[in-house]
Amino acid sequence: MEPLEPADPLTLGPYRLVARLGAGGMGRVYLARSGGGRTVAIKVVRAELAGDTAFRRRFAREAATARRVGGRCTAPVVDADPDAATPWLATEYVLGPPLDEAVARFGPLPEQSLRALGVGLAEALTDIHAAGLVHRDLKPSNVLMAVDGPKVIDFGIARALDEERLTSTGLVIGSPGFMSPEQASGAEVTPASDVFALGSVLVFAATGVLPFGDGPSAVQLYNVVHEPPELTGVPESLLPVIRACLTKDPAKRPQPASLAGEGGLAALLGESGGWLPGPLASSIASHAASIMDMDAPDAPDHFPQPVAATVREGGAGGAGGAAGAGSAGGAGTSGPGASGAGTTQVGGGPSGPGRPSRRKLLAAAIGGGAVVAGGAAWGITALVGGSGSPSTGPTRAPGQAPDADWRTTVPPASSAGRPVVSGGTVLLPVDPTAAPSSGAAVVAVDAASHRTLWKKPGSAISGQPVVGGGKTVLLRDGAQLRGYDARGGQQRLDDRPGAPWQVLAADATAAYLVVRAAGGAWSLTAVDLSTRRPRWTKPLPAGGAPGTGAAAALDGGSLVYASGTGYLTCRATADGGEAWHASGKLTSPAPMPVIADGTVYVRDGSNDPDSGTARLLRFPLRGPGTPTPLATAGDGDGGVSAPAATGGAVFVVAGRSLVAYDTASHQQKWSVDLVYGIDGQATVLAGSGTVYVAETGSLGIQAFDASSSKQLWTFRSGDASTASQNWTATLSGGRLYAVLGTALYRIPAK
Repeated sequence: MEPLEPADPLTLGPYRLVARLGAGGMGRVYLARSGGGRTVAIKVVRAELAGDTAFRRRFAREAATARRVGGRCTAPVVDADPDAATPWLATEYVLGPPLDEAVARFGPLPEQSLRALGVGLAEALTDIHAAGLVHRDLKPSNVLMAVDGPKVIDFGIARALDEERLTSTGLVIGSPGFMSPEQASGAEVTPASDVFALGSVLVFAATGVLPFGDGPSAVQLYNVVHEPPELTGVPESLLPVIRACLTKDPAKRPQPASLAGEGGLAALLGESGGWLPGPLASSIASHAASIMDMDAPDAPDHFPQPVAATVREGGAGGAGGAAGAGSAGGAGTSGPGASGAGTTQVGGGPSGPGRPSRRKLLAAAIGGGAVVAGGAAWGITALVGGSGSPSTGPTRAPGQAPDADWRTTVPPASSAGRPVVSGGTVLLPVDPTAAPSSGAAVVAVDAASHRTLWKKPGSAISGQPVVGGGKTVLLRDGAQLRGYDARGGQQRLDDRPGAPWQVLAADATAAYLVVRAAGGAWSLTAVDLSTRRPRWTKPLPAGGAPGTGAAAALDGGSLVYASGTGYLTCRATADGGEAWHASGKLTSPAPMPVIADGTVYVRDGSNDPDSGTARLLRFPLRGPGTPTPLATAGDGDGGVSAPAATGGAVFVVAGRSLVAYDTASHQQKWSVDLVYGIDGQATVLAGSGTVYVAETGSLGIQAFDASSSKQLWTFRSGDASTASQNWTATLSGGRLYAVLGTALYRIPAK
């Protein structure tokens, strides 16, 4: 949650705006109050969409259909004005964080909470389907964790079942990690598709990882259609119900009403009235107090200074929260640890008959800390007894970094790579020369418990691990291409594509390599992961050799290869056909391309902070291979980092600044000076509305709001011995997996 800015409206319809909650795909989301004290979340349509007549008609229709949905476990639409100069939609404001952020901060839910979540989601889907709708995008960020039960939000892409145009085959709407097989295939979407998504959401809530992997969208969609889910870590008593939800045949999935059981969530909660783990309920109670006292500010006056975090060795992190963007349906993160699309009738001032008192609201929030201890059966699984005393956790001050969930000791990481996360496994390339006693060249660590799952020895293993098909870890071992199961470490592939060579990237079905034949000529090769045979091989020109290193990026059916010798080419993954190439327009080292919104972004030139000139270039993905410079850092200015992209923007450290560019207009959105003068050696990561800059141990990992450039926090290890060493990090599933020296950290990303 952030203060209003001067450009923000003060009122919308009968509502007075109080604060910014975040932004979604359709526009910005505000916290607002009516004259009677009702607190709502208002979604305001972006200006460019407001001028689209067809969009206005669609927006009006969606608002009308969404208002038909009622029930205990949905956050209803309470008002809308599709004809306003800037169309808006108001939903109840729910005091509770989205499920994804709750899991990121507090870890997977206990079994009793999972049961309540399952019943609540089933009850919500029953109400949604009864209104003639299919949600189509049920996912953790669209589930708010309120004290009286989960609330499903964002009917912005739900569609009426009787609209033939929107239920016809070929239309794919939703989020890849939570789509049903028929949705991923572009087939007709029915209420059974929401049941599949329910099963996926429950797996995530139980384990903290996606059931079909968290790689590129194409990999996730392939796994959803063809592969079984990864259910390791799901409580055994819940497996039958979740497996039934995740069956590939929609006709065999259970009905939501049968999952909700007789009496629904009310019967499950029984007399306890609580279902949330203690630390989560405590954070909501704290946030409730701040909401009660909140009023609309005249103007923003200051921003808090960042506060360094502390680290708990091998233990769980605190219950702190941070501000972040909500979904397009009206959810917003509001620290500490609460967000959403509305609790009704919350306001400052005296309590009246229609508005609960502060005492009652806080009592309700704190009461939610009790774990569910009784109630009805869920589906075919009996509710197992047991309760626990709610525990409290510290809340974070504004600007304070999150505590690490855990810290564990690992062998020194290879300078050639950074952590790779897939299916709940963290893969670390190890420097065998720096840690000969470790007996490993790659180590696999469980993302939840930080225990070592497996490791592979050998000084011949080199380069960055690459995950193909969401489950197979591909490694270069001397002249061999080896593949290992990401979770168990069993060998899946053993091939000899040529020597020397490098694994560049992989998708759901193939691995892409750069290979040198016996005669010395280099080529790009695609190896089928099922048949283990080359799918295609395309020769590279003399200037296309990897040189000091090569990198690649995948987007749909395109592979972009960048060599360390200044060669860039875009190829079709199906047959290797070349769409375009740019030769002699780049320099070493390996430029590490990023693809976002139909554009290739690539670093060009040295990233040495004291010599040479470096640039960030962009190329249209579909060609031609003509570059346009965006950012430049001259001699001594600090170099240019590899780029990162999220939410319609690309980010890069150029010289002494972190710069954001809009991926549609390619215009600069903002630039912020970096306090410590981070140079081109920095790692830039982006996701979920936040940008992260990681450099040395002393400088730490800095987090910035991707929309406003506001610095949110700085995480430091506190280990003076690693002050001059560089962080390497990866962002996955709402967490940062970061390595500094011989320590691996899991850090909440918010």
